[in-house]
Amino acid sequence: FQLESWNRDDRLVLTRNESYWRTDANGTQLPYLDELVFRPIPDEDSRLATVRSGDAQVGQTLRQSLVRQAQEASEAGELQTFLAIGNNGGGSIFNTLVPPVDDQRVRLGLAHALVQEDLVDILGGTGITPPQSQYFSPDSPWFSEAVDEAWPKYEPETAQALLQEYIDDPARSDGQAPGTPISVTFNCPPDPSLIEISQAYQAFWNAVGVEVELVQVEQAPHIGNAIGSPDTDPPFLGDYMINCWRMGANEDPYTTLSIAFGPVESQPQNFTNYTSETVTANIETLRTSTDFDERYAAVEAIMLEFTEQVPNLWTGGTATALYAQPNVRNLPAWTIPGPDGVEPILGSGVLNSEIYWAEVWLEQ
Repeated sequence: FQLESWNRDDRLVLTRNESYWRTDANGTQLPYLDELVFRPIPDEDSRLATVRSGDAQVGQTLRQSLVRQAQEASEAGELQTFLAIGNNGGGSIFNTLVPPVDDQRVRLGLAHALVQEDLVDILGGTGITPPQSQYFSPDSPWFSEAVDEAWPKYEPETAQALLQEYIDDPARSDGQAPGTPISVTFNCPPDPSLIEISQAYQAFWNAVGVEVELVQVEQAPHIGNAIGSPDTDPPFLGDYMINCWRMGANEDPYTTLSIAFGPVESQPQNFTNYTSETVTANIETLRTSTDFDERYAAVEAIMLEFTEQVPNLWTGGTATALYAQPNVRNLPAWTIPGPDGVEPILGSGVLNSEIYWAEVWLEQ
């Protein structure tokens, strides 16, 4: 497809590229569609309603309650819905250079104060969304049972003991006098479901004696705050303490982890500012080795460190869904040229809700 026009926050229009090089198995020129129009509809309920009414043909959501509504519409015969749960999860990130969450005891204590199943339920994901313990879902070859077992479970007594140890420490990093309660700031965009999940974090942490300030930050500055500025010391320190966030590893582990946990001073997307000798050494193994077992061990070593150091928390896995009018065809199917250039590779699925639009058509 070729760019026809783009009006920011309104629509992106693409038209059929008559010179596109691919044909289908019958020799028909691709793409099938003459035009694609992408419209941003921030409100999730309005987005689903727009597709249900036929004013749009396809919609996409990462909100678990909307996934459920789309499935219900599919069961009623109104829509078709395609669901995927990949290496992607919601949660929170700590700025590990900002007191008091620069202290491992505080991060681990906050992790032990959460009931992940309750967080999933608040988002409407019960029965759809699994709990999360690492950057990889159970159906990934990089998933580790050992990491899953080691991830901090709900243990309020352990949480209180860790937090109290910090509270009583005369050298505590936040500069407060021993005995002063821990105070944290939790930032999240003002989406209704995210407001609910923020309030749940606040309640869990209040229950173990932590004071929590909730701050609503629009999406663009929320991301900008996590990136920070090259002018700080260190560069890209970021302007936040705890952010609600989405994390995942749909690419090769090296690609994801080298970006997310690379050198603090040179990797703006190391939002947590966390790194260590273990992480650095194992990322190097991922960069240089082609042996699966060796690379798996490197991934597992990094993930196991995270169960103790906790640079981020998990709210739960994330189901993604595409929902569409019944006359939209071939959304979950795709082909790519095979290695021999003759036999195509056939694929099925909408992981990350990505679509090969060249092979989609509308049934009249």
